[in-house]
Amino acid sequence: MDTIKQVLTVLKDKRKAQAAVELAVILPFLIIFIMGALDLGRAFQIKVALNSAAQQGATYLAYNSWDAVGEWDYHCQWLIFNCKWVQIPGSGFLGTKQAISNITNSVGITIPDGNITPTCTPLTPVTLGSMENPCQVGGQAAVTIKYSFTPSILQLFSGSINLSSTVSTMVLR
Repeated sequence: MDTIKQVLTVLKDKRKAQAAVELAVILPFLIIFIMGALDLGRAFQIKVALNSAAQQGATYLAYNSWDAVGEWDYHCQWLIFNCKWVQIPGSGFLGTKQAISNITNSVGITIPDGNITPTCTPLTPVTLGSMENPCQVGGQAAVTIKYSFTPSILQLFSGSINLSSTVSTMVLR
């Protein structure tokens, strides 16, 4: 009877050791799987936010087409009296970029200005530097947003995923 109890005790200890070894083998894979699932969910959330932000930016540009022109200033050269209107650099599409930032900031991502590309396709060509609005009624207003997402699982391998969204709509005003 004593020997049966001893054998059962030894078998229980071996089963506990076996379970600990199996857990040690499977746990890293389980953690990587869970991290990958969380990263995939975050990537989908960012992609939905990019689509929404591009839609918001294109809609803003379609209804506020003069946003494409930007701010202008009247400059005169000293003693030459050569005066002309010049566009302030980087002032175009400010309202459109702000509309996009409002959406992307709500999900915790910041898009650099260089990754937001609003464009207008006019019905008739417009001379660069002219005060005419390139976003003419009936033309197309488009917004492209690019974002480089680095999932936590890929940080181990120093990789990233490039996400982008482009939305085009007709200029209404």
